[in-house]
Amino acid sequence: MRHGMVNRKLGRTSAHRNALFRNQLSSLIDRERIITTLPKAKELRPQIERLITIGRTDNIHNRRQVFRIVGDETLVAKVFDTLGPRFADRPGGYTRIIKIGPRRGDAAETAIIEFIGYELKNEEKVGLGMPMPAGIVRVYQSDSKGGLQFVGEDRIDHTPKDETLNLKIGNAFDVVCERKQKDFDKIADNVYEFEYEVTLRNHKSMPVTVEVNEPIGGSWRMLQSSHQWEKTAAFAAQFKVPVPQDGTATLTYRVRATY
Repeated sequence: MRHGMVNRKLGRTSAHRNALFRNQLSSLIDRERIITTLPKAKELRPQIERLITIGRTDNIHNRRQVFRIVGDETLVAKVFDTLGPRFADRPGGYTRIIKIGPRRGDAAETAIIEFIGYELKNEEKVGLGMPMPAGIVRVYQSDSKGGLQFVGEDRIDHTPKDETLNLKIGNAFDVVCERKQKDFDKIADNVYEFEYEVTLRNHKSMPVTVEVNEPIGGSWRMLQSSHQWEKTAAFAAQFKVPVPQDGTATLTYRVRATY
């Protein structure tokens, strides 16, 4: 009989596994969207869902529970002040997993885990409480420096007072991305170099900055890049690419990976 098969071990000791999930939970709370392998995303999802459920009830005991897991007061504040109230009327299902295919090199299945769209009630206590005509709603959120960052927009129907608004954001139809591999070299038995080109076309009437998240397998090192980048996880790099209005921008990068 297959006893003790509740959780995936992921080829790690319990201490290493706990540290892994603590880091991923912190990144997910901070960025609200991360790229990881599919098995890790499936293990991470019930953990983050439990934290958000705790965050819906703000008291000292619950804040200590969350702090014991993430160990960062800023992230604890976000759980209780931002994420908890956002999903206050939703009985679970705060996140979703989107499969994005195999990772280059080791072919591990990768996925995006992110919080779902916004739900809010058209009532006075959230600054609304009036009939809302059909149109476009734009969503902003505060960044780590207190500035406002544009998150996305969605079109709504006529919404009466005290009804719930469901905003689905994150998919931009007027920003198009094309990605292709330009080069591949085998340096040694387990060392490879890849070069990729990502073309972004902006059809908006305003300039945008696109966040490009690239999964990279193995132990890797960025050799060259046309834009500034950040290592957001062990197997991921993030690029911020400005694209002018009605214009095109091209991101190219070359990476060396050891498997």
